[in-house]
This record gives sequence, C-alpha cells and structure tokens, in this order.
Amino acid sequence: MSKGDILIVDDNPHNLTLLAGILREAGYRVRAAKSGQLALDQAGFARPDLIMLDIMMPEMDGYETCRRLKATEHGPLIPVIFISALNDVLDKVRGFEVGGVDFVTKPFQAEEVLARVDCQLKIFRLQRELAALNAILEEKNRELERANAELTRHATTDVLTGLFNRRKFIEAAEEEIKFSQRHGTPFALVMLDVDHFKKVNDTHGHDQGDEVLRHVAKLLRSRVRTTDITARWGGEEFMVLLRHTDLKAGEKMAEKMRESLALTPAGSVGAVTASFGVTAFEPTDTLTSLSSRVDALLYEAKAAGRNRVHAGGIS
Repeated sequence: MSKGDILIVDDNPHNLTLLAGILREAGYRVRAAKSGQLALDQAGFARPDLIMLDIMMPEMDGYETCRRLKATEHGPLIPVIFISALNDVLDKVRGFEVGGVDFVTKPFQAEEVLARVDCQLKIFRLQRELAALNAILEEKNRELERANAELTRHATTDVLTGLFNRRKFIEAAEEEIKFSQRHGTPFALVMLDVDHFKKVNDTHGHDQGDEVLRHVAKLLRSRVRTTDITARWGGEEFMVLLRHTDLKAGEKMAEKMRESLALTPAGSVGAVTASFGVTAFEPTDTLTSLSSRVDALLYEAKAAGRNRVHAGGIS
C-alpha cells in the first residue's frame, strides 16, 4: 500500500530520476512533471498529497508555480516542499511567502528528503483529520441549534394552533405590564371562548374540533397586528394582548374579530361563534387581576346569549 502520492516538478531528468527512486523505494507513489504548467495541469486533474517543486525552471519558476497552485480551489490544501541548490535565507523566505512549507537542498540526501516528506505528510494528514472533525463538529452544532430552536418552539408554542401557549403569554404579558407601568402606555386584554364547542366535538368529532381551533387561531392572526400577542389560553379559550390600545379601541377590535369569525365558515362544521371579554390595563393591575376581570366579562357575554363582546374596566 502506498504511503502517499507525490508529484515531483523539475526540468532536470537526472533530478527527477534520483528523487523518484528515493521516494519509490520508501513506499511512495510518484508522478513527475517537467514544467510548472504541467505540474498545475496534473495537480488539477488528480490532486497529489504533496508536491516537491524545483525553484529554478524556465518559463515558469517554482515560486510562480506555487503562487498559481495556491490560487486554485484545492491548491491551499497541498503542501509544497521546494527543491533547489539555492540556500540563501531570502530565497527561503520568498518560498514560504508564496505558500511553501519546507525546503530540500541539492545535492539530495536520501535521509533528509524522506524525513522532510514524512514530516509534512503527517502534518497534512493531521490537518485533514482535523478539518473532517471540525466539519462533523459544525454539523453537530447545527443539529444542536435546530434541536434547541425546536425545544424553544415547543416550550413557547401551542402545537395545535401555532399560537403562543399559556406559559409564553404569561411571560409576555408580565413584561408588558412592567413596560406600561414605567411608560404609562395603555394596552387592552381580550379573552374569547368558542361557543358550544362541546357540541362541535360531540357532533363532528374531535378532529373537526381541532380544525375549528386552528380556524379561530388563523383568523385571530389575520386580525391582530404583528406587535400584538395572541395565545391559546387553554381548551377553546384564547387571549389577545393589544399593545398601545385603550378600552374603547380594544372593544372595537374585539367586535371585528367576533364578526369575522361568525361570517367565516370553519370547514365542514360551518360558521362558529365566540364570546368575548375585553378590559384595559390599569396602573394598579397585576396579571392575575387583569385575567380575572376579563374572564368575568367573558362569562357575562356567555350568560347574555353568547356571540357578543362585553367590555369593562375596574368597577
């Protein structure tokens, strides 16, 4: 089994033969190119594990060959060891600047050639393994982010309707109360309950009952503003927090919701209605007092015959 694929680039046939012999005897698979352009062509066709590149070549020297190689898609991944009779520090610095990783000087010493090649191939393989592990880690991180997003969605969203759930609504409403207390901004709270929902389930089945709830949720989303907060409170009850809205405006918006719901068929069940309670935030309110008040107003609407809006503030 080959220890690696090495491309030797040198315009001198003697050097090619000598280097190829050293490397093949050590177990490497060797290819040869007699010019920089041929080397670029070969590297593009079949990427080697390492390139040994002569500096002094006609037409295109080793520096330019390396520079062009590193500008290709896979070139930055291929380690390049320069081979040259030059041993000047500035020549070596230039080689590193264009992307070389090491130097082998002529005349060749087999032990030095093999030591430098072995070292760079080990580094190259470790870099590939690290890159593969990083790719796996990045994918695992993306999976974790997706899982966390899904957990967050389930923790804050009602699965059936796609609206906020009760827990998220309470959290958002508490924040709105603090904001209103600090800035004196109004908001209204609307609570609605689907009329005769038990009859829908008993007559049409629970699947159709679920469709009705999804229908109500969709209609609410279409009627409120993006800044408002809409949630399934529980069962067939829904809550809507209308930001920057006083009691009169909240009652008007609730009436529009009621009318739209009564006029829009919910699939095979037909039109359904809902009863609404509406109240507005007062500086002394807590979420408990607000929700208790709007709940009482809702049940006044139920007792008064359903399919209506009852609004009120602190008595």
